[in-house]
This record gives sequence, structure tokens and C-alpha cells, in this order.
Amino acid sequence: MVTDTHRPSEFCGSADSETTIHRNASHMATINVRQTPDHVALKVSGDFTFSISRDFRDAYKAHPANSRFVVDLSQTDYMDSSSLGMLLQLREYTGKDNNKVSIVGASGQTAEVLKVAQFDSLFKIAPKA
Repeated sequence: MVTDTHRPSEFCGSADSETTIHRNASHMATINVRQTPDHVALKVSGDFTFSISRDFRDAYKAHPANSRFVVDLSQTDYMDSSSLGMLLQLREYTGKDNNKVSIVGASGQTAEVLKVAQFDSLFKIAPKA
């Protein structure tokens, strides 16, 4: 895993927001973290699988449990059952509050996985980021 800190204009809303990128090069996955005044955005690009579980946990645990989290799956190519477990762990971290974790941007296979798992009863799910 490689960790960088920079300010990419495409993901940051303002000059003072900071993005941390966790890359797992062997599994082609990236987690971009952006903190805004009202939420923490976790953007997963590539394969959302067990191979990034530690990075995903570290990314959200770097923020207080009472934060509002938005998980952006618009660039996620593939999800497996372990990614569902990671989302449940994030929900647990926030105190199982359905209003604290939102999932946005899921489409295709990722949207189908969330639908089959009935995650719409546990999370706010929106189709677009």
C-alpha cells in the first residue's frame, strides 16, 4: 500500500480540503478520502474486495465515529461479499445509525450486489455520486 496526500481538483471541493489516497497496486484498488464540512467521502475505485479491507478500515477510522460518511462506488468495478462486510463494519463504527452512512454511485454489478443483500434497509443508497 502507498499513501499520498495531495489536492486533485476533480475530487476536492475547495482548496483547503485534503485527499488521502490508499493504493493497493497488486489488486488495482484505490480509496480516496475527502473530508468536507458535513461528511467524509470514501471513494472506492477498482475492485472492492478483501485485499483493501485494512486500508478501508484505516480510512474511516481516521475520522470520529460520529462523522457522517458517504461511500462513493461510482468508480468501483467489482464488489464481493467481503466488501459488504466492510460496509457493515463502517455502519457498526458509526453506532448502527442508518443516517450516518450513505452509499452513492453504485451501478451494474455493484448495484445488484447491494440489492440482493438488501442493503437499502441498512443504508441510504443513491444511484449517483
